[in-house]
Amino acid sequence: MNPERKRAAVVLDMGANGLGVARSLGPQGIPVLGMDFTPRPAGFHSKYVKAIRCPDPTKNPDDLLDHMVLEGKKLDDRGVLYPCTDAFLQFVSRNRKELAEWYLITLPKEEVVEGLVKKIVQYQWATRLGVPIPQTFFPKDLKEGREIGNELRFPAIIKGQESHLWARKFNNKGFIVRGAEELEKGLAKAFEANLEVVVQKIITPPGENYAAVGAFVAGNGQSTPMLSWRKARQSPPNFGIGSFLVSEKIPEIMEIAAKFMKGIGFIGPGVIGFKLDLDDREWKLIEMNGRLWFQNHFLSKCGYNLPFMQYLDALGEPLPQMGEYREGMRWWDSLADFDTFMRLRRAGRISSTEWIRSWFLPDMFPYYERGDIRPALVQGGYGVSYAKEIGSLLKMRIDEDAAWK
Repeated sequence: MNPERKRAAVVLDMGANGLGVARSLGPQGIPVLGMDFTPRPAGFHSKYVKAIRCPDPTKNPDDLLDHMVLEGKKLDDRGVLYPCTDAFLQFVSRNRKELAEWYLITLPKEEVVEGLVKKIVQYQWATRLGVPIPQTFFPKDLKEGREIGNELRFPAIIKGQESHLWARKFNNKGFIVRGAEELEKGLAKAFEANLEVVVQKIITPPGENYAAVGAFVAGNGQSTPMLSWRKARQSPPNFGIGSFLVSEKIPEIMEIAAKFMKGIGFIGPGVIGFKLDLDDREWKLIEMNGRLWFQNHFLSKCGYNLPFMQYLDALGEPLPQMGEYREGMRWWDSLADFDTFMRLRRAGRISSTEWIRSWFLPDMFPYYERGDIRPALVQGGYGVSYAKEIGSLLKMRIDEDAAWK
């Protein structure tokens, strides 16, 4: 790559996802344009980012397309595009022809992108490829929901086929149901919100035995090595986003992930989550994200800089040889993990000593980084948001998620 001419990286979403991309590229002298529609994304305050407000890809896709074309025309060369949420990923894929005039885009075929965003297709692919999944159903109405109640093994979870649409309605991962009556009530609520659903057996114990694999697959099929890590804790404790991660080689899921990505014709950065089913000792695929995700900067710190691999591939450069990644690296989302700790402690599932030992001297954080601290200050409201959250947590009673095991 010619060091005298570095194209801009155009990052869509400037929460922790996009901030991680900026911190993987900015130190290498790559200019980063960060776009977001939310009021105060932390990534807008990184020293590596030029912040640009943009329309919402779900509510105003036509306005966003006009905006992207206008910003693209301002660039000296086509920028390298990084959609970092499902909504932005879908938007870029559906408008790739128009955007390709102004941006370099690394995406699989449109049907693959749509399938990755919609869980029913992911699970159909997994079944075709022989990749294990939990017991899963896709009822279209309450009648079908009642019918699966006889076959479904409880406890189960109802979640959206498109996670970003579900999160906008309910702000959670899904509804926990323990019997046919709760199943019908949960489905009625989801269908009333006009959401397509997944009903899936919960692999017990919840909140444990989670792991994930990440990699980048170039347009020519060349792939980085797979990197895996364990999700030691998540927030909320049983069904949430990882709050404490540790890098660790897990060959079984690396092999499954490589098989799945190759089998669906995937290109780009991706991460696949798995959970170990203690009943049959099989790792079951939970879901794949076909984009850069919340903890993507964690991989860069471990030695696999996937955003930079995407940058090189977009410019037509070969991927460099990559050695072993660093095991035992620890990623800690402090406030989210404190939330998890308080819930688990009240439920008698963790001690203060155990919690403190597990995160002692973490290697990295989602918002804080030495030399680029403003995103962490803004995210925490310069201490006010943290104080309010800690106060509410200290008053919190045992909640259903933490108490149930």
